Amino acid sequence: MRSNVFLIFLIFPLLMTFLFGCSRKTYQPESATPTACVIRAEVDENGDFTAIKTENNELGTSLDLNIWLHRKEEKYKLQLVIIYKGLDWLFVKPAETLVMTADDKDVRLISSGRIELQSVLARWWGMEMAAYDITPEQLKGITYAEEVKCTVKKREYSFSASNFGCFRRFYKEHVKDKEF
Repeated sequence: MRSNVFLIFLIFPLLMTFLFGCSRKTYQPESATPTACVIRAEVDENGDFTAIKTENNELGTSLDLNIWLHRKEEKYKLQLVIIYKGLDWLFVKPAETLVMTADDKDVRLISSGRIELQSVLARWWGMEMAAYDITPEQLKGITYAEEVKCTVKKREYSFSASNFGCFRRFYKEHVKDKEF
């Protein structure tokens, strides 16, 4: 009898670990609640460097595609920044790893590599960021297209109405009519 109780206490935790600890469900960090795209500006202490960025522009459960506009003195630099969160790594290297297809026209963008080292957010859950230089004309073509697909290292995502809204708002407020 005692050995049967011991066996139950041994098998039950193993069974629970197998059922729940090894499930193939995607882990979502607690802070990963769906939110709308936000535009935020940063100015350094000297006031001569500004970065205007979109945040939370989710293309899917594992990828954000944001626009960053950097200004130093009177020079502007426009970038698309991907933030990938998932169970594996993209390993973005300096190469053409992002293709935006806007109304059947490809915009091929080259990354200078990862922005920062890969991060582990939680057990088996990692994050990787990469930046791609883009011209205002390329951004306008993507922003005002009817349909946009984004391919990152052979993974395809499609723009939603929310993504178009984010891009259009950013373009109108921060890119249109600026000299680059």
